[in-house]
Amino acid sequence: MPSLDEEKELQNYLDEVTQATRESLIAWRTANPTTYMWEKEGSPAARLSLQQLERNVVVTEEGRRSLRKKQYYLFQVFEISAQGPNLRLSFDGDERTTLNDKLHALFELIRTEKLLRDLQFLKSTLPERRS
Repeated sequence: MPSLDEEKELQNYLDEVTQATRESLIAWRTANPTTYMWEKEGSPAARLSLQQLERNVVVTEEGRRSLRKKQYYLFQVFEISAQGPNLRLSFDGDERTTLNDKLHALFELIRTEKLLRDLQFLKSTLPERRS
């Protein structure tokens, strides 16, 4: 089990990544519909990945058992070198529930920012109206 100091440090790191994303300092790209990635150039070169996952959980309500989908997020950091990517850190909100809300907020921020950029592009494809 991670220490409280480790959890706090990861929470602070996610806050900083979220703020940098909000300030457009991090340009996430879509790897697939449930995964966003950022390639950091320079030293150290790195790749950050945030993926939305889900699993089935059994829920009992009023004596009935049913399956429900539970969403959680996987955050990974790779060091990029001449030998290729090397996974340096990986954690998910299913195991570290205290981080899942922050990962969810970051994922939604990235998704929203991408949608806004895509809508701006869509609008730019319209022909100009003549007066």
